[in-house]
Amino acid sequence: MSGDGPKTRLPELAFARSAATPGQGKIQFYDGHFPALTSGAYKITAKQSVALDSAPPYEATREFEIAGPRFTLDAAVAETAFPPDRGNGEYDEELPFVVLSDPSLPWERSIVPGGLAPTPAKPTPWLALAVFAEGEIELQPGTGSPLATISVRDLLSSDDEILGPQIDKATLSEAELESACKAITVPGPNFAAAMPNLEDLASLAHCRAVNTDGEEALLSVLLANRLPKAAGKPLRFHAHLVSLEGFHDYLGPSGKPLPAKVRLASLLAWSFVSQPKAAVDFKALIEGLIAHQQPTAALRLTPAASKQLPEPAAARIADGYAPLPLAIGAGEKSFAWYRGPFSPVVPQPLPEVGEPAVGVSEAGSADALAIYLAEQGLFDLSYAAAWNMGRQLALADAKFTQAMARLRRQARSELGQLAQRMSAPHLAGVEPAGLLARDAARSRFAEQVAGGLASRWTEALAGARSGAAAPASAVRQERPRRRATVAPREALAQPAAAAALGDALEALLQPVGAWLAKLSLLGSVPFSHLVPSASMLPPESIRFFYVDRDWIAALLAGATSIGVEGTADVAILASLRPRLAKIVAEKGGLGLEGAPSASGVLIRSQLVSAWPSLVVQGSSTATGEGTTVPLENLRDDRPGPAVRLCIFKGVPEQVTLAEPYRSLRFGVQDNKIAPRYVSATGPIGAKIPGKGEVEPKIRPPAAGSTGGVLEIAPLVTKLAEATGVPAAEFKAGDMAIQMVSAPELQAFPWPAAKGAQ
Repeated sequence: MSGDGPKTRLPELAFARSAATPGQGKIQFYDGHFPALTSGAYKITAKQSVALDSAPPYEATREFEIAGPRFTLDAAVAETAFPPDRGNGEYDEELPFVVLSDPSLPWERSIVPGGLAPTPAKPTPWLALAVFAEGEIELQPGTGSPLATISVRDLLSSDDEILGPQIDKATLSEAELESACKAITVPGPNFAAAMPNLEDLASLAHCRAVNTDGEEALLSVLLANRLPKAAGKPLRFHAHLVSLEGFHDYLGPSGKPLPAKVRLASLLAWSFVSQPKAAVDFKALIEGLIAHQQPTAALRLTPAASKQLPEPAAARIADGYAPLPLAIGAGEKSFAWYRGPFSPVVPQPLPEVGEPAVGVSEAGSADALAIYLAEQGLFDLSYAAAWNMGRQLALADAKFTQAMARLRRQARSELGQLAQRMSAPHLAGVEPAGLLARDAARSRFAEQVAGGLASRWTEALAGARSGAAAPASAVRQERPRRRATVAPREALAQPAAAAALGDALEALLQPVGAWLAKLSLLGSVPFSHLVPSASMLPPESIRFFYVDRDWIAALLAGATSIGVEGTADVAILASLRPRLAKIVAEKGGLGLEGAPSASGVLIRSQLVSAWPSLVVQGSSTATGEGTTVPLENLRDDRPGPAVRLCIFKGVPEQVTLAEPYRSLRFGVQDNKIAPRYVSATGPIGAKIPGKGEVEPKIRPPAAGSTGGVLEIAPLVTKLAEATGVPAAEFKAGDMAIQMVSAPELQAFPWPAAKGAQ
């Protein structure tokens, strides 16, 4: 068997030759892939006779052998092994497995030497994945490995002390007997306690057709029958793909008595360390989050029910505001209302501010954004604080201040040049974009030449020399009158001029817009400005919010204020703001004109610290399609060890928290198995609603050993009953679907909010 052939070609060829294959993006499980001819010796005889000829019929016999893997296996055949070699993690609810690139290998040989080949009716494979805990398998002296390299002759040798594969040596050639193989030795009681029973083997081997991400392959999969339970401390396990050929009479409680030791051929081997299950449990923490949604799931203060507040104050708190201390004048103390960019209600747009009135994004100072609540005699300083924070963060970043200074200087220079050229008579009629070109005068002269200027000059000069009257085409045209001087501010008022200025400054606007895009996602804003009170986000809580775009607009207005030194800079910045808004949007930011609505979720829980890669996804129903589509995550990070912040583009209908995707695995969840559809009665692979979970039976361990070995036969019976499939028809593919270990998840509906539309 070549090193690359099976791995690179066999799975694809087998897939292509399959009668039925899954559609794009799907995985399908089969009970097995049974070859037309299994490994072994064959004889073919051909006869030929002619009816009209008296000659005797011709007959020829040829013998041949199909020699598939038997005592050794090319390691390249192993596509995937789980847990990974030298892995270290919590595997106590995961079934080890190995994926082979040869889709028919487990069924290429009979477990009974010389016996009938496996068939769909009797699909018992000759291979099994055995898992032994440290201390349950003999280690070679001076090594930490149980593997020994011996000859096939020694492997097959048995005596009263040790049992090897019961294969007649006479059926093997001398070369085969002298060939080397890898072997393991297991104490008899440990072999009996850990190995599958004979009737279990068919349920632990299946075939998988994969048609995802451009991969088309047919693969074989062998599952172990053991959950690698760690008994309170890290425990090493040894996984071996073993040949059970010749052991059919010794598997299961009804098998023949075992001697002290059993020796098996190990075709693939690896080891891993299983850690004890953490005290924190995903399901329990999720349930805690659900419980802590009461009395509110929105990001707001939750005052004690006995505390009576005036109606205006209660309304402010319901809208997500917090009363914060405020120092006034010479030491006088009061409080002001403050709400960060995260609001429990749909934020209402602010009116224009300042004198003359401008939008929030053009506010020239924090004072212009201070809102006085006359009926309460208090200030709402939310937007004023945002403006100040933006300015402070901008001043603290030397690169950004330098970028703004370069932009300001170049903008003034370009605008001055534009105004000067707009006043030049010889450039009359040139568009602003052309006026800002480096060779504007040369381009204008080239246009005149192309329009016949040279010909007219030639004719006029020729007529002057001869004294003849100049032709009409060369009559001297009226000299352009001097144009009125155009002030830079007047030039800027023209939409085409403002667009041309933005084009000319594009290279300088890009870094400024990129910095503002990052700022708009609030990564550098202190968390206390996002959530002003810890009681808004208590321990073990999940809170939902809408993003106040006006707050972010005020933040960005404060940041860009460092580029303003006078009214001319104000006008220039106002003309460039649409271009900056476009760059901010292209960079995935929020907050300027035309920004999309946004929302988010804050989680404070052990769930965040225990699962740093926790998957948080918002989703909504696609308009007119009825299908759920995920929303884009604009920001997804951890502001603190136990805090997770996600900002979505748009407003989801639900937010899902899920364990990180771990690729396709098998196992149990909380030591139980949720039945799944395996037929057309429901979506195949989906959990059957209303069905109780099946708890597998665990086989008693051998003395001094750990447990975790599943009783497969009774588990198959329970799962068949739970899925409504007759036990006789519940095959390996059905078993594989039941044992798929999907990440746990919990969907939280988006809470109805005041002002939602």
